[in-house]
Amino acid sequence: MEAQIYFHLNQCGVFQRLRMGTTAAEMARELALDERILRSLLEYAADAGDLVRRDADDVFGLTPFGATVADHYSKVNGERVIYNMFDVRVGAWGPVWVNLGEMLRGTKVYGVDLHRAGTYAADGLFKLAAPLAEAVQRVADDLDASAVVELGPTSGILAQLAAMPDGAHRRYVGVDTKPESLAFARGLAQERNVDSIGWLLGDAFAPQGWLQALAGERRVLYFSCHFHEFLSHGQARVEQALQVLTAQPQTAGILALEQPRLESEQRADTTPTRWLYAQSNVLIHHLIKNARILTGAQWQELLRRGGCSAVRVEPTRGFGFSAYVDAVAPTVGASRV
Repeated sequence: MEAQIYFHLNQCGVFQRLRMGTTAAEMARELALDERILRSLLEYAADAGDLVRRDADDVFGLTPFGATVADHYSKVNGERVIYNMFDVRVGAWGPVWVNLGEMLRGTKVYGVDLHRAGTYAADGLFKLAAPLAEAVQRVADDLDASAVVELGPTSGILAQLAAMPDGAHRRYVGVDTKPESLAFARGLAQERNVDSIGWLLGDAFAPQGWLQALAGERRVLYFSCHFHEFLSHGQARVEQALQVLTAQPQTAGILALEQPRLESEQRADTTPTRWLYAQSNVLIHHLIKNARILTGAQWQELLRRGGCSAVRVEPTRGFGFSAYVDAVAPTVGASRV
């Protein structure tokens, strides 16, 4: 219930007003909202949650924790600030929640009879993936990569990397099967005034079709935030595609950025927020697209079966994300077996 309330307050522009602190009457007047309903929602949020506060003068605002959450999940779009705190979990997957009974009975199938609300998901992924660019840059520097290739580039990470002060010394390429996904990724780059990224229409499961475009590169790092979605095609196909990439003489490494499935014995050492988020992440992805969220050990095993010989795990600044890295020492003429 709380998540639903936050989602709709967000969509009606309330969170932007809460940052400044104001009464329900003032917000209702400024945003053309029903004051009675707005007050009921704000009072519930203040009494039951941790993001909204109400003071003795009946002024509503964000708690310090709420302000931190808002900062982390906000994105400036022109003159408007978009808050993607609950847009993905509630908004993007709204059609799933509404039709969950139908899906359970088999009378509706995700991807056939219903689809996620793509705009919420795309904006949410861009914000969620923002802290991960640092991890990709760190790994690329560590591996002395001359090129970085993202499989499924809608995260916006390539745009962030190319916009960095030292971004010009490295080639960035995004690969996707859908022209519309490449167009979206190109738009994210244009928002940052970046036009140096290469975009390849190609299939991650058939690298032979686009690897020739990278033939001149000395060392290439391949990465993705979407391996969990790739698993909808079956683990064997993911492993086979990785085997092709790891066999290339210019491959510097493979980087999988994933939120691993937490196991029951980890609960005692995990904060309630992190634990609930992790469980919702598994639930949502297992309901849609046949995506699979693996445990940390399972991600490492998948990479090893894909030809990765020395997988290491590194932390990231992304909420719950780990970096699973297979690396080759930057030596002259390095090759993969």
